[in-house]
Amino acid sequence: MVTSAQRQSAVMFCAMLGDAVPFPVLLAATQDEDDEIRKLTAIALGELAEKAEPQWLMPLLDDEDFEVQAYAEAAMIAFGTRIPIEPVVAAMIARGPEFEDVLAEALGSLKTAFPSDLLRALVQDHGSVAAAILGELGDAAPIELLETLLCIPFSEATRSYRVDAVEAASKLKNPALAPALLSIVQDASDPSRFWAAAALGAIGDGHYAEVLLTLLSETHDIYDISRGLGGLGEQMPVAEMVQFIQAYPESKPNQIHEMVEALQYAGKHMPYTFLFEYASDQTNDPEARGAAAGALAYFIGKGLATTEQYDQVLQLLFALLHSDEDPMLRHQIAFSLGMLHNRVVLEPLQQVVGNPDESSLVANEGAQSLYQLASMGIHAPITFWEEILDHTADMRRKFAIVALGCRDAVSPQVFLKYLHDKHLKELVFKQLIQHPPEHARVLAMQHLAIVANDATDQLSQVAREALRRLQT
Repeated sequence: MVTSAQRQSAVMFCAMLGDAVPFPVLLAATQDEDDEIRKLTAIALGELAEKAEPQWLMPLLDDEDFEVQAYAEAAMIAFGTRIPIEPVVAAMIARGPEFEDVLAEALGSLKTAFPSDLLRALVQDHGSVAAAILGELGDAAPIELLETLLCIPFSEATRSYRVDAVEAASKLKNPALAPALLSIVQDASDPSRFWAAAALGAIGDGHYAEVLLTLLSETHDIYDISRGLGGLGEQMPVAEMVQFIQAYPESKPNQIHEMVEALQYAGKHMPYTFLFEYASDQTNDPEARGAAAGALAYFIGKGLATTEQYDQVLQLLFALLHSDEDPMLRHQIAFSLGMLHNRVVLEPLQQVVGNPDESSLVANEGAQSLYQLASMGIHAPITFWEEILDHTADMRRKFAIVALGCRDAVSPQVFLKYLHDKHLKELVFKQLIQHPPEHARVLAMQHLAIVANDATDQLSQVAREALRRLQT
């Protein structure tokens, strides 16, 4: 009897054959009883979108296995304007829109090609779906349709799509939406007013700073208002925000890090001295100190700092990274170093990521920063990542795979070693489709032969046909 691993190998190696990919195998695999096979097939179709047909993914969009469905939805993005619009919309309606919906993102790639009549119908009958799509259409979004959703009075019945509409407005940042958002913000009886505040600030008009500041006295939840103030960029009321942070009582819910983080978007008006002292002060909340350090890293990463400030921040970040302070602070430091786009941070990050006694929270963020640097062409040694792959057991290993995938000098043999690792398989598979081993054809034929020899296997017939073509 053919094992699950052998069947998976047959599908995976077939997907690595470039122009010789036997698509009938992948098409049959979308209907396989093994959810691992269906998941790998969804990944393969996304990676092979230039040659595959988006319709082949449709059975997987309503798959009973959540992971299979999620991979199929992510794969649909790769098909761009070729996606089948109405079936994908129907899939969204059937499962309901989700936060940062990938199907909405896929549909948003259509821009002006998205049918206006369909959008209007969705606004009428499926407001949340309409809002999710509108938020992804960018400049092509018909603003009047989003205004329609925003102007519907708030009630428990309208809560879901009202929130989705406000979130869409946050993404679009269109000044034409300001009157509708301001109306919501100024309605004290509307529970969505704070979400609307975030969207209003995202438009980037400093005239609304006073409105946002006024709301601070009306809520304990400052997350959305902080988002709104951050959206004002260089027009944000920096002095008032600093004053608010300094006066924030310890008795209130611990959210001040949100306001501190928003200051990173103040550009050349960022309060450097305040943030430097705040990050250095051990009496402040660790998470808020981390946010201050992150804002400083963002500032120097954007090239806004003087040489002296750059050196000061770098020394502070390195000192905090290697201190014995709270991991809630240090994991943000590890993440922030990835913003600097500077080879000088490689060694300190490698020390943290490679330390077997390090907190996973800190080490994982450090690994993510190393991956971000790798995506910009700043690489840790291959041998370092191989050590991480063989001697750790957390998210560091996943970042190792994607970081190695950012460089051309890595042999596919490095990836093949982890092809059936239950924690890495999907990431490794993607890398090998993009950078297949030279003997992929031989491996595909070997595993197709195993499946083909079992007449009871549901893939056996297509395996035999594929094998016959590869042999000729």
